[in-house]
Amino acid sequence: MHTLEGSVRQGLRRARGELVGTILPGENVDLSKSRLQMLDDWTIAVVWCSGCVFEIMTSNGKTCGKTRFRTVGSRLCSHVAVSLLLASCSCLAESRHVGFSTTDEGRHELQVDGRPYYIKGAGGFGQDLVVLKRAGANSLRVWADSQLHESEERRVKFLDKAYEMGISVTLGIWLGHERHGFDYRDPDDIARQRRHVAEVVARYKDHPALLMWGLGNEMEWDTYPERILREVNHLAGAIKRIDGKHPVMTAIAGHEHERLKAAVTFFSSIDALGINAYATADSVDKDLRAAGWKKPFLITEFGADGYWQCWHTDWGVPLEPEFKVKAARYRTLYERIGSWRDRGCVGSYCFFWGTKQEVTPTWFSMFLKSGEQLPTAEAMANVWGGNRDDANRCPEIQKVSSPLYCNAIRAGATAAVEVRATDADGDDLRFEWLVVKDAYRGQSGGDPEPEDIAVPSAIPKDAANSRVELTAPPDEGPYRLFVFVRDGKGNASSANFPFYVTGE
Repeated sequence: MHTLEGSVRQGLRRARGELVGTILPGENVDLSKSRLQMLDDWTIAVVWCSGCVFEIMTSNGKTCGKTRFRTVGSRLCSHVAVSLLLASCSCLAESRHVGFSTTDEGRHELQVDGRPYYIKGAGGFGQDLVVLKRAGANSLRVWADSQLHESEERRVKFLDKAYEMGISVTLGIWLGHERHGFDYRDPDDIARQRRHVAEVVARYKDHPALLMWGLGNEMEWDTYPERILREVNHLAGAIKRIDGKHPVMTAIAGHEHERLKAAVTFFSSIDALGINAYATADSVDKDLRAAGWKKPFLITEFGADGYWQCWHTDWGVPLEPEFKVKAARYRTLYERIGSWRDRGCVGSYCFFWGTKQEVTPTWFSMFLKSGEQLPTAEAMANVWGGNRDDANRCPEIQKVSSPLYCNAIRAGATAAVEVRATDADGDDLRFEWLVVKDAYRGQSGGDPEPEDIAVPSAIPKDAANSRVELTAPPDEGPYRLFVFVRDGKGNASSANFPFYVTGE
C-alpha cells in the first residue's frame, strides 16, 4: 500500500469531509484545487493549495494545519509530509454510535455513544437551524436528503452545521408511493429504489449529525399491502448491513389497530416505529400496547388537528383551528408524549417547523413565509425550555367577526370583517388581509400543493387596519379570507375562514 494512502486510511478512517485529490510521488498537482476523489468508502479532508503552501481543512471550513513543500513548477516533491499532516488532523469528528438499550426498569432508551438521548425535535425544512436551537430543540427530522438543501454538495454542509450546533438529524430516505405511480410489482422500480437507498446510506452514514434513518413515510397508507410492507422491511435490513451504527425507523399514518398489527407482523427489521398522529394522538401508547408492539416508538408528527379531522362547511371545506387552540394542542400533546417515556417512547417531532402549503399556508406551518414565528413555534419553545422570560411574544388573535364567516355571499356584494388582537408586549400590530381561491379538493397524504391563488380585487389596496370591507369575487365558488397580524419583532399570528360566492 502506498505511503500516502496507508497514512490516510490509518489516521482518518471514517472521518467526515472529502479528500480533494490523492497526491502521489512525482504526480503533478493543480495548485488551485485538485479534483474531488473518494478513497474507497472513507471520506477524508479537503486539501487546498496556494503557491507552495498546502492547507488541510475539514469540510466545514476549519483549518487543521498548514505546511510548506518544496515544489518544482507544479510537481510536489514531499508526499510524505502531506500524508503525515492529513493523518494528524484531529478536529475531524467521528461518526457516533446510536442504538437502543433496555434499562434496569425494563424500558427502552435511545442512546448516543452510550448516553441516554431523548428527542425534543421538529419535522421540517427551509428554516434556519439557529432558530431551532434557540427554541431549545435537539433534533430535526426531514423526509428526504434533498430537503437538507437543493444543492447536493451543500447537504453535507447543512449536516456539518447541525452537528456544530448540537442538532441531531433523523434523515429520511424517501420511498415511492403507488399513488404517485411507483409500482411495487415492477422489478425495475424495486431495483432502482434499492440502489437509491444504498447510495443515500453510504453517503451519510458516517456523519456525526446523523441520529437515525427515517425509511419512507406512511408507506402502509390505507390498504396495508403486504408487498409494500415486506419491501420496507427488506430495505431496513439492507440499511443495517451497510450501517451498523444507526437504527432504522419508519413512520406510519395514525395508530388504528389494523395498521399497528401490520407493523407488528411485517416490520421485524425496523428498530423503532414512528407514529404520525394528530387529533387522536392521546391514545397512541395504549393502542401500541394493545396491538402487541414491544419495540421502541416515537411520535414523528404531531400538532394541530388535521383537516381530515375537523368540521367542514356545507360545501365540503374544512375550518382551520384558531392559533391559540393549536398552540395549546402542541403543548398538551408534547407533555402527554413525555409521560410515555417510561413505556418505550424515545421522543417526538412536532410538525411543521417551517412553512408548508397543505390546504392552507398556515394549517401546519409554524412560521410565515415572510419568516415570523407563529404561536405554535412559540409554544414548542416554551415546552422545550428555549424561551427566556423576557422573550418577545406572539400577538394573540382573540376573535374574527363577520357575517361572512363560513357563509355564502353573492358575487360583488360587500361584507365587513373585523379582527380583535392583543399583544402582551404592547407592540404596535400590523394587519394584512388576503382573499384566495380555496384549493381544498379532498386531498390527503400531505402531497405537494401549489400556493393559493390570490384575488386582489376582493380587498381594498389600503387595507392595513383591524377592520376591512370585503368585496366578493365575481366568480362563483369557494374562497378563504386570511388575516395576518405581525408585531414587527419577528412574531405573528393568523386566522382564516372559508366562504362561498354564489352567482349574481
